[in-house]
Amino acid sequence: MLFSAPLHSLELRQIEQFCRNWPEGVRVEYKRELDPRHIPKVVSSFANTVGGVWIIGVATDVENRAVFPIRGISRTAGIEERITQSCYHNLYPPLLPDITIIDIPGDEGHVVVVVQILESVEAPHAIENSTKVYIRTNTTTEIIQMAEIDRIEYLLKRRQQPEQMREEMIEDMRGRSRIGPPSIRIVVSPRYPWRSILGEDVLLARLKELSHPGTYVNLQHFIRLVRGGFMSEEVRPLVNQAAYHFEVNLHGIVSCYVKLVMDGPRIFLDQIVSELGRALNLARYLLRGTQANILARVQLHGVKDSTIIASGWQGNLRSVEEVVQAEDNLTLESLDDALLFPDHIAELVRQLMWSFNVSDREVITQATKAILTKHGLP
Repeated sequence: MLFSAPLHSLELRQIEQFCRNWPEGVRVEYKRELDPRHIPKVVSSFANTVGGVWIIGVATDVENRAVFPIRGISRTAGIEERITQSCYHNLYPPLLPDITIIDIPGDEGHVVVVVQILESVEAPHAIENSTKVYIRTNTTTEIIQMAEIDRIEYLLKRRQQPEQMREEMIEDMRGRSRIGPPSIRIVVSPRYPWRSILGEDVLLARLKELSHPGTYVNLQHFIRLVRGGFMSEEVRPLVNQAAYHFEVNLHGIVSCYVKLVMDGPRIFLDQIVSELGRALNLARYLLRGTQANILARVQLHGVKDSTIIASGWQGNLRSVEEVVQAEDNLTLESLDDALLFPDHIAELVRQLMWSFNVSDREVITQATKAILTKHGLP
């Protein structure tokens, strides 16, 4: 069944059989041509309802049934990319459907495009600058306006469940850590971790490969099982190393606790930035190949009356708060972008530094990038 089956081995005969059995409706959409204007509306309407399949290259009759033979559309470069980019840039929150392109035998140059959209726990997905939300009815796509605000409220409440589950899993990880304050804690997680996204074997294999620069290179020596994932820690490190506690679970949540190395009341920006860089680098390595919008959160614990130390920084740089926190919403694609990676780190650092009485964005960004370069981080 095309609604949930993997698309990589799909053949035209299977598409034809599907089209004979399923008219257009709540879970099925046919389009004779690919019109970029239709992409956000169609994809978001499926995700906001019960999911479905959009087949491009199939005409319909007056009863909304597929017309045979299937003609397809002309094969042009970048069909999949156009759909993906439209979903990424025109939906909020972004959504990446599964897409496959099937050649029509005997009709060289023509293809059928199958777009599979799952019911989204991140719904409602809005379009047109977040002003409109669409759902599916029996034969049409319908705008939800103020008169149907109950539907939007229902979707928002449904979204809260995985958020609560995320915070519970993060709290479980905190409870297993033996790293007390002063410390830095970095969490990288899918925003809505409603299901497992990593297999046990795949995740363990990736952990054992963690010997490349820019990550916690000694993780593979201390890996153990914990509920739903793996843990590594070093509470009595060698000289010039910080104690740490690391966990990752099958839902894709990565948690890193690291002891802050302080000189009296002084905290060093160098350690904060380098730990952030390592943790995000580690997360993008472990989560590669998954599709999720990402929450990055960093907390400094036990830092009241501490002063931040950075090259060239002067003034009253003392924190008056015991816990300082920053967070940002990212995508794995942006973490993989070498140009955007340091900007993400700088934004988190900027939020942290506000509590240390530092607000100059340019100064913070320059210092962050210099430290990342010093440590060989992307």
